[in-house]
Amino acid sequence: MTPDEQENDSKRHVVQKPPSIQINQPSNPALIQPQTQVVSMVQPIQGQKRVYIRAPKFKHQSRVVSTTLSMIGLFLAIVTTMIGLFGDDSSLAVTLTEGVCCLSFNAAFVCEIIFYSKMIEHNKSHQKPHVSAITNIIVCSILTLVGIVLLFGVFLV
Repeated sequence: MTPDEQENDSKRHVVQKPPSIQINQPSNPALIQPQTQVVSMVQPIQGQKRVYIRAPKFKHQSRVVSTTLSMIGLFLAIVTTMIGLFGDDSSLAVTLTEGVCCLSFNAAFVCEIIFYSKMIEHNKSHQKPHVSAITNIIVCSILTLVGIVLLFGVFLV
């Protein structure tokens, strides 16, 4: 063999691909079956129960402050009414009590506005509706404006 023939022969051997062999081949390929399990999101798998996770209940300290201020305002309104029924309605104490009553209710309404604005943020983060919170903010804002008008009316008269 000449050197050129040897070179061509070696090239021919390199170009040829070796036969492919499957490692760990089972003796009977018909026994291999893919294991698939169809899982539906609508129906639970047998033996499993659905667990619903509820969003945490919204709590904020402004509600406690609002309730306290409303109770103070209600108490002062009753005291003012009693003084008006059984005593002199034109005294300075009655006027100041009415003013403090209006201020406490106005402060309670402002606390409620803060509470509902925080509730909107909470509901947005947990994908819950917040239409009632918006309605309550509007109502509390109107009541605050009415209370301010009444407060000026108490002290100007």
